[in-house]
Amino acid sequence: MGAKTKASGERFLRVRDRLFQSEAFRTMPDSALKLWIDLRTRYFGWNNGQIPVTLSTLKHRDWNSNDKLQRARNELLTRGLILRTRYCGPNVFHRASWYAFTDESIAPNEENGIVGAAASHAYLQWTAPAKGEHRQAVKFGTARRCDAVPARGEQHLDTVPQDGERRTGRKAAQTLTLAQKCAPTPCSPPDGDISISTSHSQKKQRTGVLHSGEL
Repeated sequence: MGAKTKASGERFLRVRDRLFQSEAFRTMPDSALKLWIDLRTRYFGWNNGQIPVTLSTLKHRDWNSNDKLQRARNELLTRGLILRTRYCGPNVFHRASWYAFTDESIAPNEENGIVGAAASHAYLQWTAPAKGEHRQAVKFGTARRCDAVPARGEQHLDTVPQDGERRTGRKAAQTLTLAQKCAPTPCSPPDGDISISTSHSQKKQRTGVLHSGEL
């Protein structure tokens, strides 16, 4: 916690060995570790449970992205290093959610409905996810899985049939059939061969002209 030395009067951050050696603390990503330190500078020994995590209060610590800030905060929540003591929605004016360090006792605040409590040390229950296991996400301070497939690696039969074929839900395309209005006039004999003499004779019969020597 923030405290002052008797000799110099300067504040310092106290990190107990129990916390420092925990897996949750020593394996923190850089952004989460930075946020933990920045929040620790706002703890004065009496206000645990009343610490906001907002851009307006942390911009002097070079936090300029709300998305990065929320990801780092969620990492601390998932690891049990902090907990939310008061939730406030994003559209509430001049109010913010409050947080507490789990390695320190929570100060009571009746006006804001915060009940005092001893340090829970919830970070001791956190272990790093196994290789290939999905990470934990946090919503409203409660860890929940984000798996699309259950932990045992099987999908529900309603999604994928037992035969392994996925249902697409699409109807078969309709086939358009064009019907001929009239049968085509045959232009050639069945055998498909037209001789010159036959063609010339038919032409003369159509015109009705006969030349001498052709009788």
